[in-house]
Amino acid sequence: MKGSVSKETLARENRQFQDTGGVSAVNRSHHFIPAFQDSASGKAYQSCFADGTPAPIHILEGLPDYLVCERSDEGDVKSAVDTVTAGFLYAGQFYTREQAAAALAEPAREPSPMPLAQPEINPNQQNWCFPTDDWQLQGADG
Repeated sequence: MKGSVSKETLARENRQFQDTGGVSAVNRSHHFIPAFQDSASGKAYQSCFADGTPAPIHILEGLPDYLVCERSDEGDVKSAVDTVTAGFLYAGQFYTREQAAAALAEPAREPSPMPLAQPEINPNQQNWCFPTDDWQLQGADG
């Protein structure tokens, strides 16, 4: 999905993909992990809270600063740059919501890993968000 990712667009996408593999509530049991991909760099980022802990849903606060387009007066992320897409990581590969929904469309079917963008993993990292080479994790206070 193109356009700036915001809390509103994430809510709209959740409604669009409701009851399909394109939402965390459905695909979590199949080991899909909420994530974002930056099409400019091809890097995938696991969805994380502001403190860097993995999030069970799409949360914008864990994105690196260079992917943040707008923040509220309180410092919360309002939107990401327009090269960011919400999706999922599965078996080390990034899936868009459409791809995740299609992969789980058949009952009891586990998807095959797709040859798409791979996340960068820093083995020295203390949480599961990636990549961290180009940014520092931000605490809740900014």
